[in-house]
Amino acid sequence: MAKDCGCPACNPVNQCNFEYVAPRKLTLKERIHKQRMENYAASDRVEKYVKDNEGRYTEHRASILAEKKWSVHRIFYSQKSYQFLLN
Repeated sequence: MAKDCGCPACNPVNQCNFEYVAPRKLTLKERIHKQRMENYAASDRVEKYVKDNEGRYTEHRASILAEKKWSVHRIFYSQKSYQFLLN
């Protein structure tokens, strides 16, 4: 067994008897299975990301709700004071 030293002469691509073998095409069933596995992996990555950032989401949600509560409070009292001026 020849040891590959990394030089271009040892590289099988540079040998004169090298034949290129094209990869075979996947069948429809294999393509669908591959896509399904990729989708499952992506779904798992998203689920892990959401679980890792759940605390950050909770803090953000609380700040948004507090901001909405303040703006509703501010609008209500500004309308009330405006009505007071009209009466």
